[in-house]
Amino acid sequence: MIIPDKIKVSGVWYKIEIAKDTSDDMNEAQNRGKVVFGKGIIKILDSYFPESKNRTLLHEIIHILDDDFKLEFPEETIRRLAAGLYGVLKDNGLLKDW
Repeated sequence: MIIPDKIKVSGVWYKIEIAKDTSDDMNEAQNRGKVVFGKGIIKILDSYFPESKNRTLLHEIIHILDDDFKLEFPEETIRRLAAGLYGVLKDNGLLKDW
């Protein structure tokens, strides 16, 4: 899967930015990605291999859905959902090249 430049989630377009460094509170120890709510941006740290970036994108999409639908999932639940869903999509050939 190639990460697109933008993605629509819950009717809102989000620009996807690949962060080349760890500035702006992006750091490898804590954040592989983040959603900048109010600006429509998903940031993904560039220092990881492609599959990890893809899982991170899915993780951030789940954060958006969590916020939009007021699900109030704990971070660990979002991590597990992202890993599990990514595995199902990949193992069944449901990911497409953007």
